[in-house]
Amino acid sequence: MKDIGTIQIVKRNGEHALFDINKLRTSLKRSGADDERVASVISELTEQLHNGISTKAIYKKAFELLKATTSVHASRYGVKQALKKLSNTGYPFEHFIGKLLEKQGFETTVGVVVPGKCVTHEVDVFALREGEHYMVECKFHPSKEGKCDVKNSLYVHARFIDLEAYWQIQPGHENRKHQGWLVTNTRFTTDAIDYATCAGLRLLSWDFPHGNALRDQISEYRHYPISCIDVLQKAEIKILADNDRVTVDDLIDDPSSLALLKLSDTRRKRILEEARMLVAK
Repeated sequence: MKDIGTIQIVKRNGEHALFDINKLRTSLKRSGADDERVASVISELTEQLHNGISTKAIYKKAFELLKATTSVHASRYGVKQALKKLSNTGYPFEHFIGKLLEKQGFETTVGVVVPGKCVTHEVDVFALREGEHYMVECKFHPSKEGKCDVKNSLYVHARFIDLEAYWQIQPGHENRKHQGWLVTNTRFTTDAIDYATCAGLRLLSWDFPHGNALRDQISEYRHYPISCIDVLQKAEIKILADNDRVTVDDLIDDPSSLALLKLSDTRRKRILEEARMLVAK
């Protein structure tokens, strides 16, 4: 393996940084690939590294190397891009987050209009658990460059304050924990994080908070979007998402939902087989 300690890579935002082999190893392990396969991919990939290589090129090569042996590992590795392929709108992402919270013991409602103290609000996801009551705002960005900035944190926190003022005067809410959440499929700016931390707004993004970010939760709960299923075509993903079938579990739990698509028995079996492989431990 060549000396890679001084190789400069170009991030998606144009910034330069030293290549971090540990980040690559972590992302490969998150796909479920075993240590031997991870080591093999790293060995092959690092031989092709050079100063000025983009993170996009590194991802593409790692994806190809994984897919050459086990497509399911490549699909898991590519989940960030798969989320962006789920839809051009935020509606399927709201359902995706709602169902992720359900796996964590929450009772959720997606897209509900509720009163605040001053005005009514359309809330992306209501999440309820014993003693907890959360308002979740989902910000979906179909482009790689999209970020949530401090204006998003300010806006969501202001809405939460109005809702909390109403909740606090409702019977049964005296001892409940109320909190506003802001969730995105991309990243937060530093100011957005600083304000939210100060104001008590909970944030969840692709890489925040460290160790319990969206990518970590997706991996832990095996919660994958249908767009991770390699054999599904773009038009088919849209039909399913438009009918609230946004997760791999949706298809496994209700295989009859594939009747929405005009599939041969062979393709139907392949889709379900890949779906089950994706969520397997």
